Amino acid sequence: MLTLDTEDAATVVERAPALLVRGGFLAVYSPFVEQTREVVTTAREVGLADIETLETIQRPMDFDDRGSRPSTGGVGHTGYLTFGRRQ
Repeated sequence: MLTLDTEDAATVVERAPALLVRGGFLAVYSPFVEQTREVVTTAREVGLADIETLETIQRPMDFDDRGSRPSTGGVGHTGYLTFGRRQ
């Protein structure tokens, strides 16, 4: 498995086929959607399979007498996880 959390992730993804064994997985965290787009484009270009991106949204939880729910106030934080596999 190759796990990346770096600004130049797309550059490393270019070398992923040489770094991964057959069937090996790639996981990339990107805080920005355009960085994520670069990673996905590069992963496709180098022939990785099963490429999937998920958005992660982090919000605090509110617990009170009326119930429990994700907070609607303030600004949340988001990021993107992209996965791929060497065939």
